[in-house]
Formats: sequence, C-alpha cells, structure tokens
Amino acid sequence: MKQIIPFACTLLILAACSSSRHNSSSLTLMSYNVGALCKYNEDSAPEVAYVIKSCGADMVGLCELDSCTLRSAWVNQIEEIEGLLGRRWEGVFGSAMPFGGGKYGVGVVSRLPILNSFLVPLPRFDGSEPRACL
Repeated sequence: MKQIIPFACTLLILAACSSSRHNSSSLTLMSYNVGALCKYNEDSAPEVAYVIKSCGADMVGLCELDSCTLRSAWVNQIEEIEGLLGRRWEGVFGSAMPFGGGKYGVGVVSRLPILNSFLVPLPRFDGSEPRACL
C-alpha cells in the first residue's frame, strides 16, 4: 500500500499539471474499465480501441482484462487492443488472479515506450477477489 500512494500522487500531479491544450510536453492519461471486452457484446475490442483513439490518450490504464481465458476464446486481450491501436502502441498485462484457464487482471497501453512495469497486489477483504495495480 505504501508503494501505491506515491504512484497515485504522481498520477494526480501529472493530471493537474496538464493544460487543456495538447502540446509536445503534455501527457494525456486515461483509465478505462473494459469489462473483459464482453460485458455488453461478444467482442468490444474494436470499440475500446476507437474510444482510446478518439480521446487522444497517450497512456491508458485498462481494468478487467482477460489473458488467454476460455471466456475470451484464448485471446490475449492486451495484445488485441495493442494491435487495433496500431504499431506505435505497446502494452503490458498484469495478472490479478488465475481465471478460466488463463489470467484476469489489468493492463496499460501506451503510445510512449514502456520502459519498466511492476505489479502491486492490493489488499483483500474477506470474500473479495484479488485486485492489482500495474
């Protein structure tokens, strides 16, 4: 938990410092709960990619992703979204728990190079599923 607080503060500072005009020194961050890409229709990956592109985000945190699960027809969803966004984008997945023969968790896609990433398991309460921050 101690590691999350500085990270969250950094994100808040970056968000507060960004101006409404997009210039070469700004960074647009976005968070998107994609609902395992099947919450509202069979495969919403193209819609998710469209929303990310139309918002002009540089880096997007994605919640509720599957990686090679039965539910997602064995698709690695972070790679699918990365491919739909185009070659300038790269992504990373972080597993919160095993699920459906694969993994379930969070991810990040970015126009900028991802130099490093790490997964922080979040505290659990009785009866809750595992959560993580990437």
